[in-house]
Amino acid sequence: MAAHSSLDTAITFASGAAYGVTTVAVGQPFDTIKTIQQSAPAGKRESILTIGRHLYATSGLRGLWRGSMPLVLGGTFMRSAQFGCNDLARDALRDTALPRFRIGGLVDTHVLVAGMFGGVGRALVEGPTEYVKIRQQILGPWRATEALRGLGITIGRNTALFAVFVCWLDLAKPLGLHPFSTARCART
Repeated sequence: MAAHSSLDTAITFASGAAYGVTTVAVGQPFDTIKTIQQSAPAGKRESILTIGRHLYATSGLRGLWRGSMPLVLGGTFMRSAQFGCNDLARDALRDTALPRFRIGGLVDTHVLVAGMFGGVGRALVEGPTEYVKIRQQILGPWRATEALRGLGITIGRNTALFAVFVCWLDLAKPLGLHPFSTARCART
């Protein structure tokens, strides 16, 4: 296995950052409408079209991207941390004497552990970022002392999901699956 260079790590972090910016640019209007709808009292919930029209009428297109700045900054770092921490952990594991084996003959322990590190890296950025984003979307006050609320569940979710994702990527290679099915079109 070839050594992983600093340039490869930088490219991985940059790719994650580009992904983060793209997801905010495309997805934020939908997320803003969803958050407003979810935060409304039970008897006062409006349709997504009504919320979208109201936001546009009162704030223009800018209203649909309300709360996006924390995600542009945090989302960029969150995806960057996710893929970058995964790569750094894989390199560190490769260079250690820790045993490498396949659980059930399928799941590579180094891939699994590195994926878990990637999930934790993302969660440490995502937790506070999501808190600020939601408070801005619903026009509510926020306090730095509350920004870590829910971080434990975010770490658990991201650790599990990203570990499963990278394990799927690892399993898909020997199965000869097309790169698109592994969400890895740009990098082999």
